[in-house]
Formats: sequence, C-alpha cells, structure tokens
Amino acid sequence: MDDRILKKMERNIPIIGVKVWRIIFNSGILVINTLGGSLFGYIFWIIASRFYSTSEVGFAAALISAIAILANLGDMGLGISYIRFAPTMQEKGDIFLNSIILAVISGTLFFTLIFSVFIPIFMPEIKSDNNLSWMLLIFIGVALSFSTAQLLDKFFIAFESNQYSFSRILIANLIRIGVLITLSPSNGAINLIIAVGFGAFITALAVIRFYIPKFIPGYRFSISIDLSLIWDKARYSLSNYFSQFLWSAVPLLYPIIILIILGTEANAHFYINWMIANVLFIIPYAISTSVFANASNPGGVSDQLYRRILFLTLVGLIPLVILFGLLSNYLQGIFGNVYINESQLLNLLLLSVFPYSFNTFVLVKFRILQYNRGVVLLSLVIASLSLIFTSIFSVRFGLDGAGIGWLIGQSIGVIISILVYRNLWLSMAKPETSKIVVAQ
Repeated sequence: MDDRILKKMERNIPIIGVKVWRIIFNSGILVINTLGGSLFGYIFWIIASRFYSTSEVGFAAALISAIAILANLGDMGLGISYIRFAPTMQEKGDIFLNSIILAVISGTLFFTLIFSVFIPIFMPEIKSDNNLSWMLLIFIGVALSFSTAQLLDKFFIAFESNQYSFSRILIANLIRIGVLITLSPSNGAINLIIAVGFGAFITALAVIRFYIPKFIPGYRFSISIDLSLIWDKARYSLSNYFSQFLWSAVPLLYPIIILIILGTEANAHFYINWMIANVLFIIPYAISTSVFANASNPGGVSDQLYRRILFLTLVGLIPLVILFGLLSNYLQGIFGNVYINESQLLNLLLLSVFPYSFNTFVLVKFRILQYNRGVVLLSLVIASLSLIFTSIFSVRFGLDGAGIGWLIGQSIGVIISILVYRNLWLSMAKPETSKIVVAQ
C-alpha cells in the first residue's frame, strides 16, 4: 500500500481514494470506541427498564439529561481551551488544570443550584418525594461529579490518549451497573441517579490520583486557581463553546420537554427509542470528526474529497436505516415488551439521520474554514426550530410529534444551510479541488 501511494504521489495523481479509506478507517475506530464505551451504558438502561417502572425510567432519564446539560453549561468552553492550550503549557500545566477543574466545578454548582430551585416546578413528580432535600443534595453531588469526569475526558484528548478516556467511560459504566444491581428497586428513580454519579465520582478520583501525574510530573490537585490563565483564553473558550452547546443541547433537552408535555411514561418510551437511533447518529459524527482532524494535518482536505465522503456516508446509512426499521420491534423489545409499540417515533428518528448527517458535515465545513458566525447561526436555527416544532407537535401527536419536530428541524436546517450560505456552497461545488486547511 505504501509503495502504491508513493508512486501516485510521484506522478502527482490525486490519491483521493486512499484518503477516503484512511478517513473511513479512522472513523471506524472512533465509532467502535464510542459504541464500545456506550455498550455498557445500554446494558445499564436495559437493566433499569427491566426492574423499574416506565414512570421511574422516564423520570430518571429527564434528570440525567438535566445533569448533562448543567455539566455542559458549567464547562463554559474551558474544556475546549484545555485541549487547545494545555499541551504547550510546560511550567504552569498543573496550575492551569487545577484552575479549570475548580472553575468548572464552580460553574456547574452555580447552574445546578439555580436549576434545583425550579425542579419542583418543572417536574411536579418530585414534590411527592418525602425526602426532597436529600434528593436535591444527591442531584447536586451527581452533577458536580459528572461535570468533573467529563472535563477529565478532555484532558486525555489534549494529550492524545483517548484510550484512557475509553477506559474511564467503560469503568464508570461498569460501576453504574454494579451500583444499580446492588441498590433495592424500591428506592425508585433515585437509584439510577446515584449509580450515574457514583461511577463518575470514582473514575474522576482515579484519573486525578493515578493518571494525570503520568502526563504532568509532580501533579497534585489543590484548591488553587489562577484566574489570569482562564481570562486569557476566555474569548476563545466562549466563541467555540456557544456553538457546540447549541448543537448538543437539543438532544439533552428533549427528555425534559417530553416529560413536561407528555409525562414520565411517555418520556421513557422516547428515551429508549432515542438511544436506539443514536447508534446511527454516531456514524456521521465520527466520520465528520475524522474529516476535521484530517483537514488540520498537512495537505488538508479537498472539496472533491469532502463531497465524496459526505456522499458515501449518506449512501452507507441507507441499508442501516432500513435494517433498524425492519428490526424495530426486536430492538425495542430488548428493553422490555412494554417498550414495543405502534408509534412511528423510531422510524421518524431513523429517517432524520440523513438531514442530521448533512448538517453535521456542513458544520464541520464551517469549522474547517473557521466560519464561526455560520456555525453559531446554523446551530441556533436548527436547535430553535427542532425545539419549537417538537413542543407544538408533541401536544398534537404525542410521541410521534417529537419525532416529527426533530425531523422537520433537521430538514429545514439542510435548506437553510444551502440558501443562506449559497456562495460558500457554490465554491464547494467548483470542479477544482483546492485544499481546505484550518486557518492559522
């Protein structure tokens, strides 16, 4: 293979086919790692769906989604800054990390305390709990543990050691399963929250104690923060953070919206179907991420290569969508017969993988070109439309309405990305294969 590549390079023949397979191979590894780490997460929810009522599963799913949102809010883009700047910080590497950890914990605590005040309002089910104070304390502790563990995954990314992040997630999921099996189901939905928090807490402690010193010699966690280090990176952090939060917030907000509009049982059905469809959402995300990483390396990614990979991704998803649709009842039945229903929600979510893939690639294109305004605007429009249509159609059509709203939001996003950024899109369609590289 190497000799053939060299010969093609010597003849100055584009080796687009070789690059395509290289990106697909790297994407495949990322997909396998993501699915491998998520496998035990699915097992966790299978166990939960078998031993807990649909109402308890739906309520826990909404709270866990809220925790993920609060962790992302508390991050404030500092995780992205760490990935960008930490590898080049030799003398102040330990101070920078401690400062970011404490800032993220403080930010998460701030947003969690505010959210805790409104939990009884948005989630009336929690009012009937006789141990409301303890439940809120547990919720706050889990949010802090989750946000810290999520930040530490970015530490491994910064030092190009994703295998450790994979190990942490795997171990955290194993701990979740162990805790869930150990606790009595009579405690209700709070068991699922405790399990998630305990897995994050133990693995975060292990990373701080045993793994970080391998990369930062002599590192010790301490309650010390250097605000100047954070402030210097604030503009970079916030600009990237805003667009990423908009893109990731919608899937996290869905379980909360469904719970408020349709109730806990309907939310359990939604969450199970969303997890099934999410297996396919991982594919375009992994491939587009690989394209972005390849564009950052010498040589860049040509327009022709970009379009070819997008086309192959969309075509490759067709048989998978058909297969998942044919096996829908079986896939739902894995979580329990109660989750097998005649709702078209899963089919709607499966169809949405095509516009979702297209929009994901467009956003990556904008990020490659550092067109931050386009990234923010497109993310904002798609997020807003998806949430608005889901809220409207869920009231009218129930669970199917949630799928309709998501599908319409993503589909309109495709139209807007073509119309609003027509000039950029036409430049991509030109016959020449000028290199796309990340601006310095």
